[in-house]
Amino acid sequence: MNELAAFWLGLILMGIRWYWVDYHEKTSAYCRGFEAGRKSATPAWTPASERPPRKDEMTEEMVLVCYKGHIRFGAYVDGEWSFNTPDAWMPLPEPWKGEA
Repeated sequence: MNELAAFWLGLILMGIRWYWVDYHEKTSAYCRGFEAGRKSATPAWTPASERPPRKDEMTEEMVLVCYKGHIRFGAYVDGEWSFNTPDAWMPLPEPWKGEA
C-alpha cells in the first residue's frame, strides 16, 4: 500500500473513531442530562403521605391539592392541612406574564 492510501485510510479511521468515541458519547451524555433536567423541572404531584410541602414550594402558603380525584387549592399551615389531608399536592405554577 502506498503512503497516500495509508494516509487517507488513517484519516478515515480517525474520523470514525472521533465520531463513535468522542462525538457520540458526548452527545449521548448531553441528551441524558437534558432529559433528566427536563423531568426534574416539570411540576409533578407529590403524595401527601410522602412529605408535606416546604415553605419555598408554596405561593402565599397555597398549593394545588388532589383529593379524591378533584383538584383545588389547599394550604398547609403550622403542620396541618386547611381541610382533609389530600392524596397529593403540587406547587402552584408561575403566573403568566404577558405583554402589558
